[in-house]
Amino acid sequence: QGACICSQIVHRPLRRTHPSVDAMAPATKRASVSSPVGKKAGRPAKKAKVEPKYELLEELKSGLSASCLEMLMAALPHALETPKEERHSFQSSVLSSIAELSAKEQAKREVAIVEAEQKVAEHAQGTEEAAARLEAAKAEEATRLIKKQAAKAHVASVTAASEEAAATEVAAKKAVEEAEAEAELKAKDKEEFTTKLGEVWAPTKEGSFAKKDWRLRQKAIVQVSNLLAKTEAPESLKIALPVALKDTPDARSTFAVKAVEEAERLFNMHATALDEAIAAAKAAAAGKTEAATSAAGVAKDAAAALDQAQEACIAADNEWLEVEEEAQTFQMFIRDAQATAKGLAAKVDAAKASLEALLGAIAAFKVLEEPPPQALAAAEAEAEEAPAAAAAAAEAETEEEVAAAPAAEAMEVEQ
Repeated sequence: QGACICSQIVHRPLRRTHPSVDAMAPATKRASVSSPVGKKAGRPAKKAKVEPKYELLEELKSGLSASCLEMLMAALPHALETPKEERHSFQSSVLSSIAELSAKEQAKREVAIVEAEQKVAEHAQGTEEAAARLEAAKAEEATRLIKKQAAKAHVASVTAASEEAAATEVAAKKAVEEAEAEAELKAKDKEEFTTKLGEVWAPTKEGSFAKKDWRLRQKAIVQVSNLLAKTEAPESLKIALPVALKDTPDARSTFAVKAVEEAERLFNMHATALDEAIAAAKAAAAGKTEAATSAAGVAKDAAAALDQAQEACIAADNEWLEVEEEAQTFQMFIRDAQATAKGLAAKVDAAKASLEALLGAIAAFKVLEEPPPQALAAAEAEAEEAPAAAAAAAEAETEEEVAAAPAAEAMEVEQ
């Protein structure tokens, strides 16, 4: 509406019916809103002073276009200088438009105050909630820390059990290898024993060596004696058997025959003992293999338990870190809350000051728009006295010039 009225304003002479309302203001000269105050070299520029009649437009100018503001500034003085009952429709429209703009601006600034105060309240509530959530986060952090430490201790325990199970498995496998090697060794011993016994025992026992092969017979007897030494033969038999084998079977004495028979019995007993030892060694190897298999299963289960414990420990650590970071976030918020609250409070104060400035400008403008009778009378009296005062000032200035003339002429003569 202001822009619409501005477009209707025409610059034409208006009849002045009474002294300007500006005459009621102090005599101090004020700068126009459109006239910036120049700044001296090396000093910051001073804020331009605004004439009283333009103070309200100064508050409203942020919502006006430059052209509209310029036209209102051009039309406003004429509207204010004309008494209310003598203003024409254009002047009344200008003043009503300013009143409407003032009301809208007032409502806008009142809303700004409400919004600023709402932000202060929301921030205060948020700070309280953050403090409560911080306490909850600290309590949860302590709980999760205990859980994390328990998970870590469990990992250490399971690790020790897993290492022990792995060591047991290694020892069991080694025992299997040793038992199998023992069984193989006993089988080899029996094979060597039976093979050698089959080669030398029958010829020597039966005396089948020719007389010319007495060296071979003697060698075979030595080998038989070595085989007998592996048995549980008494020392007397070990001495008697080589002597008995030197004779042929039909030439042997009763004692020699008994020695040969006893040796053969011991050879058979030793072969049977070797078979039993082999069987026992194989059984032991089988038992150790079963134990090793069991140990391997235990080690596998322990390794799986260790993996689970480590995963649980990692999860507990991550859960603790999560709530610990949350607590830090709340701590940072609360730490910065005081400065934020000050900033928000400053915005509330600024919004209130802005509204107060606007209300002051509106009140002052209303005085200019409808001045009280006393002010009008004083302004008219001042206007009537102004010509006389001006004439007196001019006369005084003339007298000063006349008094100063002789002195000036004297100076010229001296020069």
